[in-house]
Amino acid sequence: MIVELRDLPLARYDGRIPGYPTTRPERGERIDLQAPAAQAYGRYLAEQREGLKGWLRRNAPNAQVVREFEIVAHWGEGPPRPLVVAGGPGGEAISR
Repeated sequence: MIVELRDLPLARYDGRIPGYPTTRPERGERIDLQAPAAQAYGRYLAEQREGLKGWLRRNAPNAQVVREFEIVAHWGEGPPRPLVVAGGPGGEAISR
């Protein structure tokens, strides 16, 4: 099972959370991972991942996190259809 945060990824983030400016680059531009906004939102996403992993440890103690991805370049033909992880904070289960 792949679990994806509900929050927008760094390259698509549009500034909807107060205190975190947009990180989405303009069309045709590349994201600047060193920009203060990208650094701050990246830390926010890391906190969300840690919260979800803590929830998993408490609620599914046999679950193992085998890999983590901070940045994914391309989904291919589009993201798979998400299934909500029941009760999990901010996560969606992704299956292909």
